[in-house]
Amino acid sequence: MLNGDAAAAAEIWEKIWRSEPDARPLAALVLCETISAQTTHAPKTGEDELATSRAFIAWYQKLITVQAHAMTNQINGQLEKLSRVLPAAAQMLQAALAEAATPAAG
Repeated sequence: MLNGDAAAAAEIWEKIWRSEPDARPLAALVLCETISAQTTHAPKTGEDELATSRAFIAWYQKLITVQAHAMTNQINGQLEKLSRVLPAAAQMLQAALAEAATPAAG
């Protein structure tokens, strides 16, 4: 994922998710799909959506930590697409971006 080939990473994450169907690999898969293509995977229930959104945000924070600015910028530009699959994650990111854009009071 970090080498910029989100499509190839999506294939790997899909295999992992199929063998280990939980929030963390699904979140990584959705992240890759959000960047590279149409999102075709989504959580099945509202409870799964919240867990997957939390995992998605954790992945996003890791991208920030490793300074993967191109990837985070691509995700930021695809929040509408993300909101159809992980609305909670999209709302968290929108709120964080709005807060970051607000000048500090001083």
